[in-house]
Amino acid sequence: MTAATIRVRTPSGALRTFEAERVDISSGLVTATGRWRDDRRRRRRAYTWGPRHIVEIRHHEVAA
Repeated sequence: MTAATIRVRTPSGALRTFEAERVDISSGLVTATGRWRDDRRRRRRAYTWGPRHIVEIRHHEVAA
């Protein structure tokens, strides 16, 4: 499994950080499951972003 820290630009132009437990990249789209760093409830969510919203992806290898 590959985990990652993903920096995302929101429609308002703000930058947010998503701590992904799992990341898949296919056909230019990034699909990730995880939690927003600033979410106080720490709810797990899944998102798909296109290339214009992704600012940075830092992969972290996780032992299975």
